[in-house]
Amino acid sequence: SGDESADSVLLLEELVRLLGRSRDPRVLPVLELARDHPVSQVRIAAVRGLAMVGGEEARALVEDIARNDYDRSVVEVANRELGRFIARGRLGRMRRP
Repeated sequence: SGDESADSVLLLEELVRLLGRSRDPRVLPVLELARDHPVSQVRIAAVRGLAMVGGEEARALVEDIARNDYDRSVVEVANRELGRFIARGRLGRMRRP
C-alpha cells in the first residue's frame, strides 16, 4: 500500500541519516548508492551524510551530485555542503576505522 511505501522511504531516509552521523568512511558505498535513490529526500540525506563523513572521496561524490542531480533542492543542498567541506576543513581528513 501507499502507506507502507511512504514508511519504507522514511525508514531509508533515517537509516541514511544515521549512517552519515557515524562519520565512518566504511559507510561511503551505502551513501553512494543512496545518492541514486528516486526520492529526493533520500538523496538529500545521502548528501548530508557524505558531508558528515568527509574526505576527498565523499567531497567528489557531493560535487558529482551538485553537477548532475535533476532536482533543484538536492543540488542546492549539495552546493551548500560543498561550501561546508571547505569551512570545516574536512578535505582529506577521514577518520580511520
